[in-house]
Amino acid sequence: LKKGAFTPIVKSDKSFYIFQLKERTEMRIPELSEIKDKVKQAFIREAAQKLAAEKIKQCQNELTQEDLIAAGNKLKLRTAATGLFKYGTSIAGLGQAAIFWDASDGLKENQASQIISTPLGYYIIKIKSVTLLDQARFAKEKEDFAKKILLEKKQEFFNKFIEELKKRA
Repeated sequence: LKKGAFTPIVKSDKSFYIFQLKERTEMRIPELSEIKDKVKQAFIREAAQKLAAEKIKQCQNELTQEDLIAAGNKLKLRTAATGLFKYGTSIAGLGQAAIFWDASDGLKENQASQIISTPLGYYIIKIKSVTLLDQARFAKEKEDFAKKILLEKKQEFFNKFIEELKKRA
């Protein structure tokens, strides 16, 4: 591809793109002085991840003898409680709840999870309590919800029907 030239259409998951080459630089191995700071940051980040992984494994081993909070405090790890959350929501300071929800699936109260790895770090969670669904309220609201959805679908179908009639007229 030459400078200023466009690529053929590139299809992504939901979009199409056309790229233009603005500048071309020859491949080369940079001098250490040019990338020293980036290499240092990458090394520090990697070393920190290894240290965090070791600490969380130690904490998991301690769980056979101690409570999650006590084991975390003993190893000087940050511990916190989230409160109730549901699938698809966001947990303050942690991000999307889905990964934690999936990890907690099947856990019983006061049972700790396996190690959960996210881009933000490593976690072990423990279920404090499970709030069960109010079956009577669910049955009542389910009926009302079904009626509401059916009404909306009927209205949508009717509106489409009217639009089709207008187009034909």
